[in-house]
Amino acid sequence: MDTLERPVVWLMCRHHIYERHIAHVMRVLLGPTKSPCKGLYVKLKELWPKIYQEVNRLEKVVKFNWSQDAFRPGTLLHQLVLETKEFCTTTLHRETFQRGDYKYLCELFAFFLGAELTSFSFKQPGAHHDARFMADCLYLLVIQMTHKYHTTESDTVKTDTLQMLLATTNHIVFLHGLFFLKSPMALQAPYNDLRAFRIAFQLQIVDDFKDFAAIGKALNQSLL
Repeated sequence: MDTLERPVVWLMCRHHIYERHIAHVMRVLLGPTKSPCKGLYVKLKELWPKIYQEVNRLEKVVKFNWSQDAFRPGTLLHQLVLETKEFCTTTLHRETFQRGDYKYLCELFAFFLGAELTSFSFKQPGAHHDARFMADCLYLLVIQMTHKYHTTESDTVKTDTLQMLLATTNHIVFLHGLFFLKSPMALQAPYNDLRAFRIAFQLQIVDDFKDFAAIGKALNQSLL
């Protein structure tokens, strides 16, 4: 730079780099405005004061369905989800993340994937900003896990919206969470980036869920 009279290397924040990849995927799954989810975010936030006590009894919380055929043992997706569970459980034990959102995201992943936590409770839904994909992750995971408390048969939530929620949650669990939470680890950054690229390519030929091919294509384009 002229002001400093020396060359400067400009590097994006590691989290921001992965958020740009995520942006492509979220656009494929939710559309350019994420309008189907925005209504669900508002609804959850409005209902929370009425349902949070019952929710935190954890009696009807929906957890990850390990019996999904695409996640059967021996598959790439099963390996990724298992790695996410182990990583989040370990980081919580080591108290790696001190910041509230990152720690809470780890807790949600671990609990959703069936890890035994000494104490767990859902928190009051916070603000949602279009630029914050952390907020999307927190909201989508909580909505998926608690939908039995705030969705009834008479609701107007469309089947395709629920399927979209499932697809998005699956993506967050098997890929976004793992690489996003690992992204600040500078020594592992080259390996993580190359691995993310390879997985994005592999996902394009996964036939079990049609959404995975779109996710893989979106990730591959964003990495190029």
